[in-house]
Amino acid sequence: MIDNIIKLIELIPDLFIYLAVGYVFLKVYEFVRANETSIEYGQTIFRSIVCSYVIKTIFDLVTNDLFTSNTAYTPLLLLFAVVLGYVSALVIKSKGLEAFLLSTKTNRTVNKNIWIDIFSVDGDVRLYTNDGKYIYEGCFETCEEDTREPLIVLKRYQKKKIEDEKEMIIVDYTDDDKQMIVINTKDIGVIEMTERK
Repeated sequence: MIDNIIKLIELIPDLFIYLAVGYVFLKVYEFVRANETSIEYGQTIFRSIVCSYVIKTIFDLVTNDLFTSNTAYTPLLLLFAVVLGYVSALVIKSKGLEAFLLSTKTNRTVNKNIWIDIFSVDGDVRLYTNDGKYIYEGCFETCEEDTREPLIVLKRYQKKKIEDEKEMIIVDYTDDDKQMIVINTKDIGVIEMTERK
């Protein structure tokens, strides 16, 4: 009985390596990508173990078992996980990878949300409210991810009122980069996108 307890205690460093390294990698990756995932606890543990195994295998191949002591090995492995998470997120976020995927006719980007694909084009946006009374027109800045009806941020925008089928400018910030507006797409009936040449 005591032998089993001693064996379990001796396994704690290995358990730490196979949980913590992957967890650190995933959290750094999600932070840099600004992409929090809401997954269940069990999936987090499974993903952490898989990532830890892959990261540990790569680290061992790169270092050729150079570190035999746990005192140097574990901190360096954690540092490697942080750097790998950071670099992986930057590569995934890069426009180069997106251009590569599109050039290979993959018709898929790394974005989880179609809104990001649509609005990543450098262009102007024209938004018509549901009631048909107002138009917001401006340069797309960014939009919310992971939601069906995202918030859209426009800069250099105009707000127009429609009366008797004529558009009257109410607000005009087309010459001011510092003025932005956040619009909830649930209040928008039609969205038009014009790509700038």
